[in-house]
Amino acid sequence: MTDVPSGLPTVDSTPSSPEIDMADAPPIPPTVNLATEIQFEDDDGTLPTGYVGTWRSIRLTISSNNPGPQCSSKVHHLTCGHVVSTSQAAPCGINCRRKDLSYAEFSCPS
Repeated sequence: MTDVPSGLPTVDSTPSSPEIDMADAPPIPPTVNLATEIQFEDDDGTLPTGYVGTWRSIRLTISSNNPGPQCSSKVHHLTCGHVVSTSQAAPCGINCRRKDLSYAEFSCPS
């Protein structure tokens, strides 16, 4: 090293960078087993209905909501609450409780 007139030292050569050997394949992400993170609390009367476990401080439940009546081939229960009858069997439409996105919606009788 030699001193520069400003008083700062200079370096005669640049430091060498370490060589990094890059693999041809992308890195493999770590596998996570979420089931090992689910905890089961003892029910002291404060657990919600349908409780199935706790994951990362979130209480998991199974919905107890009853979807209501389901469609048959000639009677269709619409999401608006109306019921439509057909003279011949017809598949559920997009606005039935049991949706089928392949078929058009039924006309609401309102």
